[in-house]
Amino acid sequence: MVWVAVGLGAVLAGLVQTVTGFGSGVVLILILSRFFDMLAAPGINNTVSLFLAVILAWQYRGHINVKKVLLPGIPFVAVSMFTIRMVRSVDLSLLGIVFGFFLIALSVYFFCFDKKIKLHADVPTAVTCAVISGVFSGLFGVGGPLMALYFLQVTENREEYVGSLQLLFVMGNVLNTATRICSGIYTPDLLPITLVGAVGVFAGKQLGNRIAGKLNAETMKKVVYLFVGISGVINLVQELV
Repeated sequence: MVWVAVGLGAVLAGLVQTVTGFGSGVVLILILSRFFDMLAAPGINNTVSLFLAVILAWQYRGHINVKKVLLPGIPFVAVSMFTIRMVRSVDLSLLGIVFGFFLIALSVYFFCFDKKIKLHADVPTAVTCAVISGVFSGLFGVGGPLMALYFLQVTENREEYVGSLQLLFVMGNVLNTATRICSGIYTPDLLPITLVGAVGVFAGKQLGNRIAGKLNAETMKKVVYLFVGISGVINLVQELV
């Protein structure tokens, strides 16, 4: 049951990220949190997402703007690694409650503010987005939404946006996974389910490449974030009752 759920969830995650440029971590953490605690689930999420980010970064390698990635990339990675180091001292039930609120806030943000918030391509904005995203990447393996909004403002076209964003994810996920391994959070027994997820996101990417032109990316994001909000409510009720 776990392998099937994670595998199918990973296919959907790969499809969503291929079409929209981000979102695999959001989709995967919804599935993983049903079967693993809030230390293991983000670790698996990061590692599976790394696999997909590497593939997409290679696919769009000719369009990556490294200079635009490094400014937010350095604080993003630093804050993510620091948060992972601290998370082991946090009570898991409290982390589960925070996770529920995070999912609800993510859903509300997308439906209410995604199109209204305009970011400036300057240093304070880059650092602020990177720090906030780094915290949630370290906690839950989900650092994409705010960074996606930032890269939409600073890149010239979809190819540069997708490629540059994937390079940021590669940087973050490599070092975050290494930090989790060194901290004893990501252990060898998690490798089999990670491989299932990796195969799933690859299949989802292939599917996304085939049908991307036939799908409405905005509609897909609305459906995903509706389920994110519902999952947040369910998770919160389970933790509090």
